Amino acid sequence: MSKSKLLLKNREILELYTTGVRDFTMFNLYISDGIIGANLSGVNLSGLDLSDSYMENINLSGANLSGTILNSVCLDGANLSGANLSRAILVRASLYRVDMTGANITDASLGYADIVNCNLTNANLTGADIEGSWFEGNIHQNTILPDGSIRTD
Repeated sequence: MSKSKLLLKNREILELYTTGVRDFTMFNLYISDGIIGANLSGVNLSGLDLSDSYMENINLSGANLSGTILNSVCLDGANLSGANLSRAILVRASLYRVDMTGANITDASLGYADIVNCNLTNANLTGADIEGSWFEGNIHQNTILPDGSIRTD
């Protein structure tokens, strides 16, 4: 018999974060109206389904998002520097002006995502699926591409 998870909405998520909670994997999160400009650096959201969420200008630096389902999510202006996005699913995600410096994006699914004007310095995309994705205006410095090659421009 599996335990049911407690449903948390935006306000509860932010309140728990301010009290020091960083591991949210035991909750069902519901991003109802979007979380804009919030600081959730270092959180553990691994394996959660946050599809269709609106999280513009959010700070998720150093966050564990491994295996997180982020289909059709808006992360425009987000800080994902040093975040673990390995095996995350970001199909049709909106990633404009996102700082992904040093992010681990290995084996992630980024199909049909918009990845525009992002900082991919030292990001690792080895094995990532980028089929149909729109890459434009990004910064590549020591960026490891899906095929393992390194791009700097």
